[in-house]
Amino acid sequence: MDKKINIVWCDDQIDTLLTEEVSSIFDESRCHILKTTKTAGDLIKFLKENENIVDAVIVDLNLGKGNPTPDKKQADGFRYIHERIEDYPHIPFYLYSGRDEDFIKKIYEELQFSTDDDYFFSKNENGDARYFNKQQMPQLLDMLVEEVEEIRSRKAEYKIKQEYPEAFQAIAEFSEAIVTEFEDKGFEKSAFTKPFIDILTGNIKKETGNTLRTLIEGVYRKYSHFTPCWCSMNAIPKLLSREKINGKIYTYYQEQYKMPKYLKNAFEFFNEYVNACSHPQNIDLRMMKAVAIIGLDLIRWAGEFKNKNKHNNMFKFEEFTTQIRECVDKVGSKGKPLKGSIIKDKYGDNYWLQQNTSIELQVGDTVKIKKISADGNTEHGCEYHVSYEDWELIEGKEVSKETEETSDVVTLNPPIEGKVQSTNIEGAEILYVTSDDGQKYRIEEDDVKPNPFDANVKIEGHSGRDPIYKDYFLVPSNLWELNIE
Repeated sequence: MDKKINIVWCDDQIDTLLTEEVSSIFDESRCHILKTTKTAGDLIKFLKENENIVDAVIVDLNLGKGNPTPDKKQADGFRYIHERIEDYPHIPFYLYSGRDEDFIKKIYEELQFSTDDDYFFSKNENGDARYFNKQQMPQLLDMLVEEVEEIRSRKAEYKIKQEYPEAFQAIAEFSEAIVTEFEDKGFEKSAFTKPFIDILTGNIKKETGNTLRTLIEGVYRKYSHFTPCWCSMNAIPKLLSREKINGKIYTYYQEQYKMPKYLKNAFEFFNEYVNACSHPQNIDLRMMKAVAIIGLDLIRWAGEFKNKNKHNNMFKFEEFTTQIRECVDKVGSKGKPLKGSIIKDKYGDNYWLQQNTSIELQVGDTVKIKKISADGNTEHGCEYHVSYEDWELIEGKEVSKETEETSDVVTLNPPIEGKVQSTNIEGAEILYVTSDDGQKYRIEEDDVKPNPFDANVKIEGHSGRDPIYKDYFLVPSNLWELNIE
């Protein structure tokens, strides 16, 4: 194979080991020293963040875990590495020491390791073990190259990751934050790599399309407010490419960072196709492979976009004027009571406004929101927090009865049953069911329940006209359930 082999070498004496002669041996074997570390802790940290681009690892026996000066009696760094080798089944490890075999076995006994079935002492089918002394570097590299090439030839996953390295690097960067966001769904970090590998190797399952949508949604909607929370998945391509959404261009992002038109079009196709994948008969192997490649490119671009904007706010806030809907107090971080009010923007997002001591806000007062001060106020179900200096009073005004919300629950007898559909209203995607008499009922989504899109549901009741979408009755999450009959 022509591609270089990326090696990480961990040794407390690495500065003296990397002589011109050793470097020449590496070059002749097409081996590239990607990274050197002097402690086991630094090695494992690097592997966790970059395992997709590491082909092999060389370690010393006499290593410290966190201290560059190891304790020769404990070899705690080597033990730390030894316990984690199985976490990287596709990366071969090799022991390279300046001491002879008898010394290594003596240290093994002191560490209470057995050489019988040990990773480094077990011999392969050619009768070779994975430990070498300083006179055996050529033999070590011969074995290393042979193993790595065998892994490359039989692992389609490697080929895919080599073809899309930037995308898989971005997946590694995003995955930890997204796993936390979706922990209630039981996602693990491997879930963000496996679907792409499965699809591109022809292993497509019924739920694959929904999984891809969830992953892209995790990157673009759930991670660090990459996009405003009012923006639906279907509207995100237009938002990021600075195209009009219902006649309006949202200038949240700088012009030079906008999504290219070709990728915007691919994103829209991605959304359309994965939505159709809820029907198994719509899944086509070749099309799904194309969708997976688009998904990888979307994640790659997201990683680049995030890094470009890492020192700036992810999106630009636009001032708006609205009315106070509710006055709610909360307890501050130090137990101090804080007065405040709740408002809602035109997209349905809630904001908690910190009370200005010189202004006593009342329900119905009109205020201008000049800036989002912070994210989240889960106690009151608000997406954003606005401090008192970031809003101003415009005028006091009664709340129109037409805009008041009702909390009364209307029970439907018999219940309404139907298939959930979706529509896009001013950039927001909503789910709804149409009754036999043509009335539309908007389904309030619930993180605990499965996504009801395109499923049959039973609606037990509603809470009156939806305060945002007047053509719909609002069905709270506790008043609908999946109809599994």
